[in-house]
Amino acid sequence: SASLSPVLGEDRWHAVTVTDDASWRGLCRPMGRSDWAEDPLLASVPGRRARAAEIDAAIAMWLSMQDSREAMIELQRNEVPAGVAHDVQTLLADTRLAARRFFVMLQHPEVGAHPVYAPIWRLTTRTSRSTKPHRTAPQLGADNDCVLPSLLKLSEAEIAALGKRQVVY
Repeated sequence: SASLSPVLGEDRWHAVTVTDDASWRGLCRPMGRSDWAEDPLLASVPGRRARAAEIDAAIAMWLSMQDSREAMIELQRNEVPAGVAHDVQTLLADTRLAARRFFVMLQHPEVGAHPVYAPIWRLTTRTSRSTKPHRTAPQLGADNDCVLPSLLKLSEAEIAALGKRQVVY
């Protein structure tokens, strides 16, 4: 059984999955639900499914009072598959991603400095090119001088006419 529940904070979510009897017992421990762990009716998957609404509500209530990262660590420590549903702010603040240079800062002419995903590959030879993205997203019409005459084979007059009609910028 899987559950996606809100945790402390605005629009913060946490995923929890009970995959077997061991992860069920692991879920009961941090929640302080020894009554569930000892209940013979909940000792099997069919028994837990029969009470899924009650269990999901209790998990949601417990998680709503927890810090998402601390809950994830505690559940994983108890062998329960669990994880935080990240948003951009939590990803950018993640020290593990920062240590792996998951994001790099690029300067965009319109929006200024902003983080972007770094390439997932890491080349280590001396002749390898930089692993930093070489450019930001293009601006509207930024490559017209290259694309229109060379790839599309348009003349200067044709390009000027398209510009005048605001077909290209």
